[in-house]
Amino acid sequence: MPGNKKGYSKLATEEIELDQLGSHSIEAGHGAGDAQRVPVQFEPGHGTQSMTSFLGQVAPSLLVAGSGMVGAGMLLDIVQHWQLFIEVSELMILVPALLGLKGNLEMTFASRLSTASNLGHMDTPQKRNDLIVANLLLMQVLAVVMGLFAALLSILLGVIFHHEFSWPHFGLIVASTVTTVSVASGLLGALMSGLVVLSSYLKINPDNIAAPIAAMLGDLATLAIFCGVGQMIFTSQSQKWMSPVISLVFIFGVLPVSYWLVRHNASALEVLHAKWSWFSIIIALCVSTMAGLILERFVSEFQGQAVLEPMMNGIGGNLAAILATRVATSLHTKVKEPFGRITFALGVMLFPISMVFLTVIGALHFGHTSLTVQFFTGYFAAASFQIVVLLSVTRKLVVFIWNCKLDPDNVAIPFVTAMGDLVGTAALTAAFVVLKRIGDGDDDVGD
Repeated sequence: MPGNKKGYSKLATEEIELDQLGSHSIEAGHGAGDAQRVPVQFEPGHGTQSMTSFLGQVAPSLLVAGSGMVGAGMLLDIVQHWQLFIEVSELMILVPALLGLKGNLEMTFASRLSTASNLGHMDTPQKRNDLIVANLLLMQVLAVVMGLFAALLSILLGVIFHHEFSWPHFGLIVASTVTTVSVASGLLGALMSGLVVLSSYLKINPDNIAAPIAAMLGDLATLAIFCGVGQMIFTSQSQKWMSPVISLVFIFGVLPVSYWLVRHNASALEVLHAKWSWFSIIIALCVSTMAGLILERFVSEFQGQAVLEPMMNGIGGNLAAILATRVATSLHTKVKEPFGRITFALGVMLFPISMVFLTVIGALHFGHTSLTVQFFTGYFAAASFQIVVLLSVTRKLVVFIWNCKLDPDNVAIPFVTAMGDLVGTAALTAAFVVLKRIGDGDDDVGD
């Protein structure tokens, strides 16, 4: 088509010129790599959002999301001392992986619905209901399969690093994990569907609020279900038969039924059969598990790390997820936006939002943490490093995925959230190590 560029020029400092990012689109927002591509005619300026409106929508949603992350951190700060987590150390390895898997599923789900809403594919009740139901069933299939994979991976790592294996612990880990991801995905998916529909009705861009709200609800709910189910099985006199029965119900009941129903929806089935969708989640899960290994290794030494881990990784992951969904939507809708300014605004928002929640944590005396000058310096150095890496990589990653003729809504967010988990956990651990060496002798750094 006349005017289309054959090559891709360097991204501008202030704006991503979307007509230089690719000459294809993914039709109807359904494609996951094999959908029909149609030529793109970008419409600069049409439909773009003012920076004031953008910040006005993002800031409140991040504050709400942060409250859930802080709640998850406080819960983790409590349960790390439970006999369950002391005896079954693989559960601590699973925490970042489970929270990351929640992000991979719920936030990708929210991103797909947000893009579909912006493209007008949810304007009629019939189309909206079909799309939501298909994606909810799709999430169940992904949740049970990847939950089982995460459980087996954590058990394998436990054997490798601790040289221990127990069949009762094996059953407990598998049952707790598949129950958590299935129940959490169903509940949160339904809530996210309502949020996207409400956002469209109120003329709010769901890209700005769907991912953070998914994180807020997901972190706390996922961790609470995980701890509750694990504790119930751990303390039960019927643990020997309870774990296998629970696992069988989800693996041989919920999974095949959900898959059979998904097969009747072409768009959901396409995502399910797209190898890149599975590959991205598997790689993300493995990366998040590496973050879990770091947490399991140092959480007993640096007890304050448990309360900060979900908050730091959650805020960074949410900011990057917002950027990823905005870039993906712009590519789908063919509208240029000032992503240089958006990236800068998202990066700056890290500091006031983090300060609010650090103050709350200190005021409630959670995490064995005193808010010293040294602590703030170490924490914000780690958080700044994480957010710079995430925002820098996210833009390039979404563009790269798009130019590979894959749908960023299905592929980008798992990579982004997993990278945030690993970089954030490693940076936070390094900050605690440095603080301890320079003499910050509070409980938060292992005194």
